[in-house]
Amino acid sequence: MFAVSGWAEEKTIYSLELVKNAESGDAKAQFDLGACYFKGDGVTQDYKEAVKWYTKSAAPESHAGLWAMADNSQKCRSPD
Repeated sequence: MFAVSGWAEEKTIYSLELVKNAESGDAKAQFDLGACYFKGDGVTQDYKEAVKWYTKSAAPESHAGLWAMADNSQKCRSPD
């Protein structure tokens, strides 16, 4: 099943490999890392980190990160 973003919805598992891929610019990994921080899956829940990674995922090729922030606008407020 595909989400609005076009990426299959599946449980993301936080890992050092995921962080490495996100830091190297992989938009899917950035989105998945944002989801880990948003949900607190494998890492301490941190909405500011979620916003950071969702925003990075939206920049190169996809608007998935922006959709995620819009869907959760009350929790994912961009830091001032």
